[in-house]
Amino acid sequence: MPELAIPERKQPYRKFTPEQMVRALEESKGLIAPAARALGCSRATVRSYIDEYSAVAQAKLDQEEAVKDMAENALYAAILRGEAWAICFYLKCRAKDRG
Repeated sequence: MPELAIPERKQPYRKFTPEQMVRALEESKGLIAPAARALGCSRATVRSYIDEYSAVAQAKLDQEEAVKDMAENALYAAILRGEAWAICFYLKCRAKDRG
């Protein structure tokens, strides 16, 4: 009986390098749609790179953390300026344990 040829599993075609994807995510602060626009590809393409390459996924997470840090710094600055909305927001969200 002849042996059946098992086709090799091919890697999907990749137009961009993981490094290009990382750079686009860094420039877009981790936002998928702007990164896709900058590269000229779909959001699904960016998501597939995030799923496939750990470095790309880590870059997205790193940028999300950086944006959170910027937002927290801006909130802190607003608190120092005595802005009531910022003080109220902070107390409601972060100081619940104080009553």
